[in-house]
Amino acid sequence: MTSSKGRALFGGRFDPIHMGHLEMAFLALDTGLVDEVVFIPTGDPPHKGVDVSYEHRYNMVKLAIGDFPYFSVADYEKNQRYAIYTWQQYSHSGDWYLLGSDSFSTILSWHRYPDIIRQMRFMIVPRMGYSLRKDLLAVIKDYVFTDICYIGVSSTEVRRKIKEGRNIRGLVPERIIAYIESNNLYRR
Repeated sequence: MTSSKGRALFGGRFDPIHMGHLEMAFLALDTGLVDEVVFIPTGDPPHKGVDVSYEHRYNMVKLAIGDFPYFSVADYEKNQRYAIYTWQQYSHSGDWYLLGSDSFSTILSWHRYPDIIRQMRFMIVPRMGYSLRKDLLAVIKDYVFTDICYIGVSSTEVRRKIKEGRNIRGLVPERIIAYIESNNLYRR
């Protein structure tokens, strides 16, 4: 899809993708600033490990967004791990980097954060239970807020429930439940 506005580049582990991720993408579209959300699973996240392979996480994102024409998935970070390189290599005029307020609060620990705060434009999704670091807003290049994301699910919670043999319906799309079950993911 070619964007006439901008895109929201949405990086993350997506381990697994859940309803909160999808809600964040819809909130980005609702701003009217972008007409596409590009999900970018990271290959080897620097701050946290992953429980399943890149291929599984990529496939789950692709399945989860398959019915939404304004969503796409890109393998920009399959072999690298830093948001600044993705931004420098793949962003276009009008693009935003989409992230939740929880991730935004850690930005000063990101690789090459001085370049990040000077170059990247952020679309920040306020998340319930996470306060916003307003001191960071004064130092970044450009930012906008979406409406608040009221879906409080986390990938950590989904993985824990799977390991405990509990129901995850409503937390992730049905296609993702089927994929997790058929590939026996997150059981250990």
